[in-house]
Amino acid sequence: MLSHSALIVQSPAKIATVGYNEDDVYMHTAPLGHVGGLSSALTMLMVGGCHVLMPKFEAKLAFEAIEEYRVTSLITVPTIMSDIISLIRTKYTRKELPTVKKILKGGGNLSNKQIKNATDIFPNAGLFTAYGMTEGCSSLTFMTLKDPTKQITVEK
Repeated sequence: MLSHSALIVQSPAKIATVGYNEDDVYMHTAPLGHVGGLSSALTMLMVGGCHVLMPKFEAKLAFEAIEEYRVTSLITVPTIMSDIISLIRTKYTRKELPTVKKILKGGGNLSNKQIKNATDIFPNAGLFTAYGMTEGCSSLTFMTLKDPTKQITVEK
């Protein structure tokens, strides 16, 4: 069983690492019943950000929500990122989503090609990876894959 205080204590690490703040418009792509979705929701509540909730993830709906609500941050896993990349590469003439500034990825590795495609589609976004588990109340460690303010991208 996860305690409320354990869930709350992990939020400052996300805030410090990713830089979430009150100006964020956060799109929840992970279900709130999953520790990643729940911990992200609590983190956004702590900083006073805006929440964009999706009933279930669909790449087309995510793309439309990013544009309509000017989403600045989101959580993803490799499958979600692949779906977004594939949709944008094949269905849309507009190939960039510049409002997104922060992407936290968990649930597995992105290939070098996925990182390159993600940084092309989200040119202004920092791309962070997190490793964690339910028993640890979500994220335990973080790594920066891309920081547009420092022009660094980590190659694997």
